[in-house]
Amino acid sequence: MRRVVDAMSYPVTFEEFRAAFFEIFTQKTFRRLDYLTYITQLEKNRGNDEAPIVDTAIVSPLLSLLGFAPAERVYNQQRQNGRPDFAPTDIVYGTCFMVEDKNTSLELTLDLAVPESHLSQLAGYVRSAALRLGWLTNGRRFIVWNFINPTAPQCIIDLDIPAAIRDWQNHNSEQLSSSIEKQLRDLFDLCRKDAFADTQRLERELGTNLEEWQAQALPLGVGRGNEAVLVEELQMLVGELQRDARRTLDHHLTRYAEYAERIYRLADDAPEPATQKLRELRGRVMTVLVESCQKIWGLETADIEAIEGILVRLEQDVKAFFGPKDVLAAMLRVINEARGRKYAANSRAAHPMSNLDDVPSLRNGLQTYCETVFDWHKRQATLHHDYQIDRNVFEDYTLWYLLMKEAMLAGSNEKQYQDKFALQAASSVLIRLLLIRFCEDKGILPQHFISGTGLKNWQENIQKYWVFAQGNPYDPLLNMAYANVRSICSYCLTGYELFNWYRPDQRHCEIMLHLINCFDFASIESLATVMAALDSKQGKVYSLNE
Repeated sequence: MRRVVDAMSYPVTFEEFRAAFFEIFTQKTFRRLDYLTYITQLEKNRGNDEAPIVDTAIVSPLLSLLGFAPAERVYNQQRQNGRPDFAPTDIVYGTCFMVEDKNTSLELTLDLAVPESHLSQLAGYVRSAALRLGWLTNGRRFIVWNFINPTAPQCIIDLDIPAAIRDWQNHNSEQLSSSIEKQLRDLFDLCRKDAFADTQRLERELGTNLEEWQAQALPLGVGRGNEAVLVEELQMLVGELQRDARRTLDHHLTRYAEYAERIYRLADDAPEPATQKLRELRGRVMTVLVESCQKIWGLETADIEAIEGILVRLEQDVKAFFGPKDVLAAMLRVINEARGRKYAANSRAAHPMSNLDDVPSLRNGLQTYCETVFDWHKRQATLHHDYQIDRNVFEDYTLWYLLMKEAMLAGSNEKQYQDKFALQAASSVLIRLLLIRFCEDKGILPQHFISGTGLKNWQENIQKYWVFAQGNPYDPLLNMAYANVRSICSYCLTGYELFNWYRPDQRHCEIMLHLINCFDFASIESLATVMAALDSKQGKVYSLNE
């Protein structure tokens, strides 16, 4: 069974991967030969074959088997520390590992003490991106290195490709030698895209101790150009966060539109607005009152207006009356005062009324009207509650829109405004995390919250308490860290409350933390240079007060 993503299929199980791995080398894609025939040719006949053979016929198909689409393989692109042959990328993890290829006629040089060695070249690529894994191959030997300790990388896979193919040809594929089987399984387990997309992997890599983190983190502000690496990585990350924020914004705005449509109607299927229906019911009550009761009870124009005022107040003020009996009592006070004036000489006729049973049409009309109004108030209160978050987001967006309207380019449409709002919401989250990390590494905060030992302790301890709770387990930690930073430098974060509606989920939190924790902020003087670089690339959205 193969998984299909964006019209590209790749193996799901190790058994499928193992079979497909050897199929790569049986194809006549090696200058019209199969691999073993090609590799046994004289070296002079295999010259300059890094791009057409190692890159195109071996590594690229292998990355495809591991689930990386062509655009995700990031082939031969200039980076801060050179131009690796491949830098496979996943939207969750970012850059997964580096690949350095050489001609099949070259022997790989693996002395890290020699700056010109092939391993030193790969190590430079890996270190410049604060990664853990790197591939080195000449098409005959395939090596995977673990750079958890950058000064002493560990060789975890060292595969002799021709020997592996011969072993596969000479035996049933189910009976590969144990060493070859293990190396292929390690390659599948460690380097397939799905492994990097697994958030549990991010959690494990985040939960490192301080010493291990310091050995890997890229220092900023020391003249090595790592600021440009951070900006490049943040650019890609903010694009993903903006898309996530936009999805969240669309959800809230869609629900707000639904709320706006429902709140002004007595029922979802009501054809007219509630005010129109209530005005109609109120009109019926007043018509009966005027036509049937005004003269009998001696109601003056002021009395009629007072009674209608009671009904209007019932519609407009949800707390004006406790229930229909209170409405009736208020009306009866006006009616009984009028009757008292009219029948002042006749105590029996002037006796106060306690109900409207003598006028069934008025009683029934008032009862229907009151029940309808109170039901409407209940419906409104319920809708206000159910759509509270959506209403708050709409209000934040409306306020931001009014503040930004003059600053936006003339002719900007609603979609562009919403895209910008989502972008600023995403950037506000990043700014807060960057500021927390800056304060941690500068020693402004007494301990690390979202990096090193602090994050490791949180992961271990939160499991004891986050048993049945739903949502993002990093939220309480981020809230505490942010509260500490805000109390120290609140002037830096003025105005960001408009974007509090965007709360990244656990997956996106781990993506952000994983990226930002690849860098050490201890030596950088200010975040302003990073913000300025992001502003120049994203359009002045990362404002941070100095």
